[in-house]
Amino acid sequence: MIIDCHVHMLPQPLNTRYLTHLATTHDMRFGPAYLWNDPAFESLEQQQQALAAYHIDRALITYSANMPLILRVSANHFRNLDEEITWVNEQMAIVDEKSGGQIQPLAYIDPTCAGAPAAVTHAVQDLHMPAVTTLTDYMVEGKRVYLDDPALRPFWKKVNQLRVPVFIHFASNVALQETGTPTTGFMSGEQIKAGLGQLVEDTLALLRIVFSGVLAEFPHVRIVLGQLGGVLPFILTRQEMLYQMYANGLPANQRPVPLYRLADYLPQIYVDTHSMSAAEITLAVQMLGADHVVFGSDYPITPARFGRGNELAAIQTLDSDVQNQIRYQTVMDLLPMLKK
Repeated sequence: MIIDCHVHMLPQPLNTRYLTHLATTHDMRFGPAYLWNDPAFESLEQQQQALAAYHIDRALITYSANMPLILRVSANHFRNLDEEITWVNEQMAIVDEKSGGQIQPLAYIDPTCAGAPAAVTHAVQDLHMPAVTTLTDYMVEGKRVYLDDPALRPFWKKVNQLRVPVFIHFASNVALQETGTPTTGFMSGEQIKAGLGQLVEDTLALLRIVFSGVLAEFPHVRIVLGQLGGVLPFILTRQEMLYQMYANGLPANQRPVPLYRLADYLPQIYVDTHSMSAAEITLAVQMLGADHVVFGSDYPITPARFGRGNELAAIQTLDSDVQNQIRYQTVMDLLPMLKK
């Protein structure tokens, strides 16, 4: 069995409207338009054919960095953002039913919306969605709001109460370039942003969540990050070193705020394999455990030959028990609803 935990799809006609927007505005914030013109974004048949081509049994639908813009493009068809998000989740629940459960949407939630807790409840209890998906950060009135923002605690309280995992996708807001110092190579700025900035964004969001005490306050929360959690496997030893240095530097009773240890919260953290090689996946398995790694491809944004093809081939080089853990067992343990 294989379950792809990082697949993108939208209810019709959201992606069609988005492509029209790109054609008229030439908006390149989320890459060139051809990244978004695959029919599979709106076609159940195309999604199922793509699964069959790689012998994948199920797909979990998440949403990409451009989701806020996609919703904004269609905003005039709805009274407000809360209503639009509810419509998206209800339409995707219909896709789930039509597919016989092969296409399993996760609930898109914008935690900066006042209606986010109610949207979580509706998606989980009424639409029977097994998890929610959101972005690392959101722009609200020109200000970047990260998931650890105190104003978003009602969202975390609700997912903790319902015990549903949170799949977090980068928002593509970290450019890693100073204003006025552009790089000169063709698409070099985008390569830096997508090749490194998005990974940094994954890890930054996670560290902020941990070090602000969200996971300590809400122990039933489980987080799933793409791209092996960004640079997470590479920084665990250094983070432990820093924790020990800071912990020894000032007694707990003299600290103005709590000091959190990243290693203590690794049981609540999961990562997917999107765009990673066998060597990188092996490192994640060594640092986090195979029971915290899931298969994810980013289809159809990442073409199957680069995503699904490469990653499944990489996973196949691992020990057989590790292969099965990543292909399906980890996510089935994380989302018991998938076993039904």
